[in-house]
Amino acid sequence: MLSAGIQPTPHSFTSALTASADLAALSIGQQLYSQLIKRGFEINTHVGNSAICMFIRSSSFYDSRRIFVVIPRPDLITWNSILTGYAQHGYGD
Repeated sequence: MLSAGIQPTPHSFTSALTASADLAALSIGQQLYSQLIKRGFEINTHVGNSAICMFIRSSSFYDSRRIFVVIPRPDLITWNSILTGYAQHGYGD
């Protein structure tokens, strides 16, 4: 996208983060996350939810929690993502 001169949007980051999670491509997801921080999208709830899911699926709980606390108004999806992710990895107690 960038090489073609197209600027990414929150929606494109959401799609790309979801794809990297589906492919279990943590390194690509981390690169995407650093790019969205540079563009100021980390406080976008939808982008944050996708990033949380991507990091949870990669068992990167520190990163998922770091994103969770940055989101100014976590919604139901945010809470479900973080709680379900922790529970699925044995941290439900």
